[in-house]
Amino acid sequence: MISGVVAFAILIVLLIIIQGVILNPGGDLPSTVGNAISTAQPSQTTTTRVFEINPNEIYLVSAFRDRAGIDPDSMYFVRGEFGADNYEDLIIDKTDTSGYSYLTWKGTNKLRAKALVVCQQTAPELDEALSIVSGNNDNISDGISDPTDAQEYCGSARPCCAIVLLRAG
Repeated sequence: MISGVVAFAILIVLLIIIQGVILNPGGDLPSTVGNAISTAQPSQTTTTRVFEINPNEIYLVSAFRDRAGIDPDSMYFVRGEFGADNYEDLIIDKTDTSGYSYLTWKGTNKLRAKALVVCQQTAPELDEALSIVSGNNDNISDGISDPTDAQEYCGSARPCCAIVLLRAG
């Protein structure tokens, strides 16, 4: 009798854990991407785990500063697999005041994504790395509209990191 109750309790705990993993596998964007930038700099590439982009929330690259350990001038978002034709509600731009890159999702439900974080020592080196990445993946090339974005966003900041959004599926 007691062993049955203990087994039932263990089963309930396991079900709660499994439910949490299945229903909410995504992390939050700032910590997930910030950790990836920290890993990828100064001259590496890494892919994050899945994260969720909440509707109508603005995500500034300055939110990654503490985890990434680099200046927000050194980071920017790239549409990647979320090309403007199919994802017009995903807005990626620069703020008017700070000039930092940001993204916001105007859809009604959370958007699940991953990111390919590409860092290089200079903006021209990052532009070259992104050209190689986009040349190897047609889905990404549609979302990398201008191969000179690194210079626009990073200027002379070192390192320079692009946060290339990928579909979670």
